[in-house]
Amino acid sequence: MKEIQFKGVKFLIVVILCFAALLIFDTQNALASLQKSGTTLFKLIPIFMLVIILTALINYFLKPKQIMKHFGKDSGAIGVTYAMFGGIISLMSGCLYKIDIHQGNVLDSEQLDKLKTGMSKDQVVALLGSPQLTDPFHTERWDYYSMSNLKNQSQKTEKVVTLIFEGNQLTEIIR
Repeated sequence: MKEIQFKGVKFLIVVILCFAALLIFDTQNALASLQKSGTTLFKLIPIFMLVIILTALINYFLKPKQIMKHFGKDSGAIGVTYAMFGGIISLMSGCLYKIDIHQGNVLDSEQLDKLKTGMSKDQVVALLGSPQLTDPFHTERWDYYSMSNLKNQSQKTEKVVTLIFEGNQLTEIIR
């Protein structure tokens, strides 16, 4: 019996070492990425199970020789039909997936709660990032606009935060 070799050992070791370095230097983001990966993997388990069950059923009811006669060089029109049908199904499944779309500055309530009058412009930029809109005629006004269209929500979420400065200090927050 031929021994099965795992050829990705070096790659796996490099990934583990990179993650360990990230864990040492940036623990919060490393743990957040691990949690996000775990959540994604947990969501994919039903799909993996469905694929395994369907593969097992196909192998049980249809022998590989039966399948091969409908594919390959000698399959003719029926092989082309099966290929087109498979392509159409693949395209349709891709249309069902929607991604989360964020435009502008991503403003979460935790960041906005940390925003206080009296902060300097540098502190605000460190907290919220650069403003999306700055009016050249009113340089003391910074506008942060955020729009999110999440796949699990039917409506778009919009946030507008306007900051008014006097000199280098934040004097007013308009939500």
